Amino acid sequence: MKDFSSISPEKLDQIERYLRNQLSPEERASFETLLSRDENLSKVLTEVKENLRILELSLMRDEIKNFHQRLPKAKQSWIKPWQKVAAAGLGFLLVALVYFLLRQTPEEKLFLSYFEPDPGLVTAMNPFSEYEFGRGMVDYKRGDFDGASKRWESLLAEGYNSDTLQFYLGNSRLKLGELELALENFDAVSTDSLSVFRSDAFWYQGLIHLKNGDREKAMESLSQSDFPQAAELIQKLNE
Repeated sequence: MKDFSSISPEKLDQIERYLRNQLSPEERASFETLLSRDENLSKVLTEVKENLRILELSLMRDEIKNFHQRLPKAKQSWIKPWQKVAAAGLGFLLVALVYFLLRQTPEEKLFLSYFEPDPGLVTAMNPFSEYEFGRGMVDYKRGDFDGASKRWESLLAEGYNSDTLQFYLGNSRLKLGELELALENFDAVSTDSLSVFRSDAFWYQGLIHLKNGDREKAMESLSQSDFPQAAELIQKLNE
C-alpha cells in the first residue's frame, strides 16, 4: 500500500469526502477541475480509492466468516423467541425509554445534545501496524466502535502509540460509554502540546466531565478548546 504521509490531512479529507459524495455541488465542481489539472492528485485519488476497496473487502470477508460461524446457533435462537415476545418487548422498550428520559440530569441532556464522535480519518494506511489501524478506522467509520476499540487496544498492547491512536480510541470508547477509559485517552492527547488533536481532546474531555456531572471540570476543559461549539456550551453551563 502506498505511503500517504506526504499528502496533507486536509487534502486527504477532501479526497475522501469526494469519494463519499459529501462535497457540495460547488466544492465537487472545483475539486474535479483541480483533478483535471493535477496529474499527481488524480493518481492519489485512484490509490486512495483502491486502498479503501481493499480494506473494506478484507473487513467484509471477516464479517461474512463470522456470520457463518454464528449462523447455526442464530437459527435456533432468533426466530421463535422473537415471535413470542415481540409485543411485550415493544411495550417494555417504550416504558424504558420514558424512564430513561425522565431520569436524565441536565448535564446528561447537554452531553447528548452536543456529543458527536469525530468523523474519522481517510483509511489509506501503510502495512503492518498502520494497516491494522486503518482496518480499525474502517470499523469506526461503519459504527462498529467495539471492533475498532479492540483493534486499537491490541496495537497499544503491542507498544504502538501515537496521539492519533489515543484520540480515536478515546472517541470509540466514549461512544461505547466507557467514560473513564476514554478520559485516559483524551488526557494523554491533551497533555501533548504538539498534537493536532489537542484542542478536540479538550472538547471531548469536557463532555465526559459534563456527563459525570462535574460542571467545573467540564468548563475548565472546554475553555482550553477551540472546538466550534465550546464557547456556546460554556455559556449554557453558566446560565
